[in-house]
Amino acid sequence: INAEYMGHFLSVYFFSPMRPWLALLALAPACLADSTSVERETNLAIALTASCLAATYLIGQLLDRYNIYFIPEATVGIVVGATASFFLRLFKADEHVQHLVRLNPETFFVFLLPPIIFNAGYNMRQRPFFRNIGAICVYAFVGTLLSSAMVAGIVYGAGLLGWCHSLGGLASLMFGALISSTDPVTVLAVFQKLGADMDLYSLVFGESVLNDAVALVLCRTLLTFTKAAVTRRSVVQAVLSFCGIFTGSLAVGVVVAVVSAVVFKKVRMYEHPDSHIAELALLALFPYGAFLLAEGLGLSGIVTILFCGMTMRQYTYWNLSDSGQANAKSLFEVLASLSETFVFLYLGLSVFTYEQTWARVRLTLVAFAAILIARACLVYPLTFLINRWRKPWRRVSHACQFVLWFSGLRGAVAVVIAVSVRHEFPTHEDGHSMLTTTLLLAMATVQVMGGGCTYVVNRLQLRNQDDPPGGLQFASGFVAFERRYV
Repeated sequence: INAEYMGHFLSVYFFSPMRPWLALLALAPACLADSTSVERETNLAIALTASCLAATYLIGQLLDRYNIYFIPEATVGIVVGATASFFLRLFKADEHVQHLVRLNPETFFVFLLPPIIFNAGYNMRQRPFFRNIGAICVYAFVGTLLSSAMVAGIVYGAGLLGWCHSLGGLASLMFGALISSTDPVTVLAVFQKLGADMDLYSLVFGESVLNDAVALVLCRTLLTFTKAAVTRRSVVQAVLSFCGIFTGSLAVGVVVAVVSAVVFKKVRMYEHPDSHIAELALLALFPYGAFLLAEGLGLSGIVTILFCGMTMRQYTYWNLSDSGQANAKSLFEVLASLSETFVFLYLGLSVFTYEQTWARVRLTLVAFAAILIARACLVYPLTFLINRWRKPWRRVSHACQFVLWFSGLRGAVAVVIAVSVRHEFPTHEDGHSMLTTTLLLAMATVQVMGGGCTYVVNRLQLRNQDDPPGGLQFASGFVAFERRYV
């Protein structure tokens, strides 16, 4: 409120018999002006984001039309967003506008990630996923822990040797945990467009989804060590906490999906043609409600909505009308596509709207080498052990192992964790160095590895092949129950 309005307020308040009401009226123009200004800035931020989103789709379509596959749509979104954020910083846009357009952890986890993961689970071919569930768990759990330790050790050692900016011990462990999270958003966007082999897709996607839960639990545990000492008891509690989170998340997703199947079967919306809107709305509310319930209980919403989508496709899908089945598939694919593009766009918008430490180029180079080395030490030894327990025709080939190593993309999940924890360290430089390094690594891996995936998959002839005909029993021992019973 400026001086003119404040003077008017004081004069009315002290010299008028109706001073309470008139004073409020005196303040009304200033409050309305301030409210209008904020509303106008909000609308401008939304318009800018929508324009960048449309530009990303248009440029992506042009690249596809001219068969330019070495520039993935993810890179287009990042470049468009980075360009917009550069001009916002150049013309000194209001801080409120910059705050609205940059990547926000709450927006990402609550609104953008659920449609992507649910659509992947809902439209996933489940036989390849459960056929490889053992290998997926080994990569996700054991591999993420090994990768986190190796990256942290390399970065910490390089800092001590003076090769790059020296991160503290806890900061190095935190960086190793967050950067070991292979991003399902990026993996889905690249592999779905490639039409990669289903076993390969299931391995990469399953690992990336489950190791996000591992990375988040590791980061939460490490944050507790900023205020308390590391003890054997705290480590055991962290392990038990993770097991409980994963089991509880899976149970919530499956239970909500089964409830949705029973509800749709009993309500019989498919017998009423006028109920197709309500049918779609109710179908979308069940998985999102499961996600929010899991988050509210302190569980992993990512795991919950993944298994909720898979179970709903197995059982709820067959209790929908014919139009509902087709419309649901289209609806979820549109929501997932918008969310994926938003994620890449927000990565670019965060380049110049967050405070960065661009002088840490050597740290980025060391970290890039560290994740490549750690990824190789994760994939090849663990695959060797997995193949020892598999029959010869089910072993992971050398070509698939190379793609598993090459497809370890980093993206929005790692950046969001870095944004969330950047103020949690005693040294201000550590947090901002981690954010800048993570952002640069995400952009580099999306372009280098994401752009090169098309050539690698085609070169190694790992395109999708249909599963051979067979019964409902999976090779891993999991059995799909008859759908009509649920």
